[in-house]
Amino acid sequence: MTWRTWRDSLPLVRGLAALALVAMLAGCAAAGNPTPPFATLAPGEVALPEYLAEVGGAPQACAGVAFVGYPVVVHGSRDDPALTWIVFGNDGHRENLLWPPGYRARFTPTLVVVDPRGHVVAREGEYATGGCPMPPDGTWISLPTRTTPPKYSPPP
Repeated sequence: MTWRTWRDSLPLVRGLAALALVAMLAGCAAAGNPTPPFATLAPGEVALPEYLAEVGGAPQACAGVAFVGYPVVVHGSRDDPALTWIVFGNDGHRENLLWPPGYRARFTPTLVVVDPRGHVVAREGEYATGGCPMPPDGTWISLPTRTTPPKYSPPP
């Protein structure tokens, strides 16, 4: 191919490259961030209350707070309207938990929290390492939880 024929074909090459780019971008946009495959609730499972990712069109962000200096323990009961909560070891106060979409609980007989893909992420009596308040009126915790309490340094 001579320089002249190559130069003459540049508009065609550019057009094909642009078309390929548009096709790739359209494919990515169509795929987007697919929603996790939420399994149907199995016998004995209960859907957990979800936090609101958006309030009034504004996204809600979690800056995250580490639970330091005292244990924060996960609890749950099928008989409690909140289903799951945490209790702070420093003063015993309770905060109800909110979860991402698709999380569910099993009470066999104690609490087991399962993510949308079926992985166990928390159990009754395990320790939360951090979290943040989320609407409506609950707390989201960092996952997975821990089976042993974090190492604490008592305040001076």
